[in-house]
Amino acid sequence: MTELTTERLIIRPFEEEDFDEHYASVFSDPLVMRYLPGGKPIPEDRARSAIARFIDSWTTSGYGLSAVFRKEDNRLIGHCGLQNLAGTEDTEIAYALAPHCWGVGYATEAAKRCRDFGFENLGLARIVAIAVHANAPSRRVIEKLGMSYERDDRFFDLDVAFYSLDRPGR
Repeated sequence: MTELTTERLIIRPFEEEDFDEHYASVFSDPLVMRYLPGGKPIPEDRARSAIARFIDSWTTSGYGLSAVFRKEDNRLIGHCGLQNLAGTEDTEIAYALAPHCWGVGYATEAAKRCRDFGFENLGLARIVAIAVHANAPSRRVIEKLGMSYERDDRFFDLDVAFYSLDRPGR
């Protein structure tokens, strides 16, 4: 399992002990969940299943969504990482942070580090991202990653903008 760091963040695979803090800051927050599948907070049992999938992905794939912590206080503030985009052969970068951490560059910082890990350590040829059209801040993060808009699409019963980025030098 891999721990990644940035100037302000630690990004590491989830552990079961992370559940309560992550649930409180992400999966139970209506502001965070409004643009994610389902559009509203999810019950604890579904959130526990999601965290179990995040943990399992690292075991089966060698990558997955990871817990994101601020270095300054070691507080879990959300998740970021790479995962298979359901129903495709694509690897998606995904992230969700607690609202008190929005607007200060954490999402971009974490996503750039995960993008670089995907290209440099995993040898991925391409990484994709999706975002609900109305989620302008998330779309800005995706564009800051250097990704290009490809098309409108539909995933998880959501109409989304689909972006991609090829490995540099490819």
